Amino acid sequence: MKQVSSRTGKSVNIDTAQDLDEENSKVTGRKKKDPTKDKDGTDHARLYFYPQGKGPNQFYM
Repeated sequence: MKQVSSRTGKSVNIDTAQDLDEENSKVTGRKKKDPTKDKDGTDHARLYFYPQGKGPNQFYM
């Protein structure tokens, strides 16, 4: 497959056969990210705060 770069105008040859190997297949068996945990593994700060305007005794004017 041949493509032409829109920015530089150079043609690029793409080898699509190398991407079809079993070795390059999608990764499986990954754990889903826990939305309540931060990247450090600690509780996310969002858990301790109300969304804007949704806390007790708050109302829109």
